Amino acid sequence: MTAHGPDNDFNFLEVGRAAFDLSDRGVSGRAAARTGRRLLYTDRGIYRPGETVELDGAGARRQGRRDIRPADRLAAAAARRDRGREAPARARPAGRASSELRAGRAMRASAPGVSSCGSTRRRRRSATAEFQVEDFVPPQLKVELTAAGELIRPGEAFPVEVTARYYYGAPGAGLGIEAEAMIALDDNPFPNYPDFQFGLVGEEFSGDRRDVEAPATDDDGKAKLSVALSDLPDLTRPLAATIRVGVFEPSGRAVSETLTRPIRQRALFIGLRSPAGADAVPEGAEATLEVIALDPKGTPIMAKGLRFELLRETWEYRWYSVNGTWRHKSHIRSQPIDAGTVDVGADGPAKLGRQLPAGRYRWEVTDAATGAQSSLRFHVGWWVEAALPDVPDKLEAALDKPSYQAGETAKLFRQGTVRRRGRAGDRLGSDPCRCAR
Repeated sequence: MTAHGPDNDFNFLEVGRAAFDLSDRGVSGRAAARTGRRLLYTDRGIYRPGETVELDGAGARRQGRRDIRPADRLAAAAARRDRGREAPARARPAGRASSELRAGRAMRASAPGVSSCGSTRRRRRSATAEFQVEDFVPPQLKVELTAAGELIRPGEAFPVEVTARYYYGAPGAGLGIEAEAMIALDDNPFPNYPDFQFGLVGEEFSGDRRDVEAPATDDDGKAKLSVALSDLPDLTRPLAATIRVGVFEPSGRAVSETLTRPIRQRALFIGLRSPAGADAVPEGAEATLEVIALDPKGTPIMAKGLRFELLRETWEYRWYSVNGTWRHKSHIRSQPIDAGTVDVGADGPAKLGRQLPAGRYRWEVTDAATGAQSSLRFHVGWWVEAALPDVPDKLEAALDKPSYQAGETAKLFRQGTVRRRGRAGDRLGSDPCRCAR
C-alpha cells in the first residue's frame, strides 16, 4: 500500500507479510502526544567548529480526531551541550519549518555530544536533535593490504603485507601498527554456487576475535604480518576471517584497512540445493535434492558413499519457569523417513527425490571420511509455512496462491501452534471490509 503527496512525496507500507510484534516482550512504542508533536532533523551528524547546522522541523497538531495539519514554522533554535550548558550559537529562521545555527568555537571535541532545541511561535513545544562538533582533519595516510594466499588454513601462517604511504607521496616510515582477525560464519563461501547450502542449517556461531602481532613499518613504509589461526571451533559451516590493520599517523590517529579471506578446515564441502528454492513443493510432486562436492578451492570433485537421510520435522513449544516467570522455547522433533548412500561425480550434481505428504522436512548428507555435513530444510504443501512463529500464541495462515483474478476462489488455511479450543474469525478486504465471519 502506497500513499502519495505533493512534490512527489510518497511512503509505503508492506502488507504482504506478518507484522513484527514485540508487545509480548515488554517493548512498546513512543506514547502518542495529546495535542501535537514536534520533530527536528539535522543535515549531518557531525560538524566542524564554525560550520552552519541546517535544521528541519516537522510536526502535527490535532483538531478533533481526524484533522491533522502541518505544524507552525520553526521560530527559534539554540544549541546546548550534553551537560546542560548553552554553547555559543545563534539561530536564524529560514522559512517554514527550517532554521540555521552556527556551531561556535566552544563546541569542540571536549563536548562531542550536542543537542539542538527548537520551539514553535505559538506554543512553547520543543523538539531535540543530537549531533557532534569535532575538530577533525582528513586522513593523511593511505593504507593497502595485500596477501598472496587465497585461503586460510588452521594452524598455518597466512602472510599479509602492509603498505603505508602519505598522500603527498612519502612512505609512512616508522609508524606503529595494530592488527586483529575477526572470525565469523561465511554467508557466501563459494560464489560460483550461491544457491547451495553448506553445513548444518541449524548451526550457529557468534564470532571470535584474535589479536595479531604487528611490527612497525620500515623505511619504505611496509610491514609483514603473519596470521596463524588455531583452536578454531569445530563447525560444519564454512568460516571466514576479516583481518583489520590500523596504521597510526604521527598525530596518534589510526587509519584502518580490512582484508577478508575464507577459512578452510576440511578437505571436502557438501552443497545441497532444492530446485524449488524457498517455495513450497506442491503436494503430489517429487521433492528433489541436488548434491555437489567441492574441494577447499571450490572445484567440483568426486565423492562416493555419501550417506543421506530424510527426516520429517515436527515443531513443538515447551514451557518452563524461571524465577516464577513462565517462558517458552521451540523444539524440533525429527522422525526418520528414508536413508541410504549417494555417489557424487565431478561433472554435475547428484539428485535425490521422494514424493511426500504435506509437512516440514529436512535432508541431511554426511561424509564419514572427512566429517563434512550439510542439511537443508524444505516444506511440502501450499498451506505449510517455511517456519513457525517464534511465539506459541499466534496462528499460521497461508493462501494457496499469491494473487487471484476476479471471480476466483481463494483457499485459506489456518492452524494454531498450540492445541486449544476457541473461536476463529476471518475478515476479507481492507477498507471497506468485504465480509466477516
